[in-house]
Amino acid sequence: VGTGATTRYVFSNGASSMLVTTCSAGTTCADVSLSYYQQDLVTSSVVTIGGGNPSAPTTYTALGKSTDSTNPSASSPFWVDHGSQLAFDTTILGTSLSERWLLISPSSVASAPGATITASYQHQFALTSSFLVTGGVDGYATPVLTYTTSSANSSVVIGTQSATVWADSGSHWSITNPLTTEGS
Repeated sequence: VGTGATTRYVFSNGASSMLVTTCSAGTTCADVSLSYYQQDLVTSSVVTIGGGNPSAPTTYTALGKSTDSTNPSASSPFWVDHGSQLAFDTTILGTSLSERWLLISPSSVASAPGATITASYQHQFALTSSFLVTGGVDGYATPVLTYTTSSANSSVVIGTQSATVWADSGSHWSITNPLTTEGS
């Protein structure tokens, strides 16, 4: 493989050379069959929206075997079998159960010689909510929590039991205030 090459052919056992025995006249010799893998040199990177720097597990095929790599660096290209899929984890958990990064795109992509494959993740935090009216009477409309998830506005009716939603890091959320009485 020369400098700057983005395609190579590797023996199936990963070796760079193979011992071949020659046969002299009048002896029986076995045929030697060599299998090669065509491989592409690719670069993988991760872009996060909303901050953070998660270790993004990537699965790909090398020498016919599924391989996992954690956050291949843009400065460190790696070899994958030609045409194989590079798959990114859809969710990466943070240091607490209330933090995660959600894959926006792509979930997988086919390799190509010299390709730079970028996975985009949205940084999110869990919002847990419930409501209780104290000192009041029945008949209040249930409040609504409005928040942003995966760069889109969303809303959920809040019940008296705790419920959790995932909101984008740095986004705003709001809740019905004041509560209205039903029928008004």
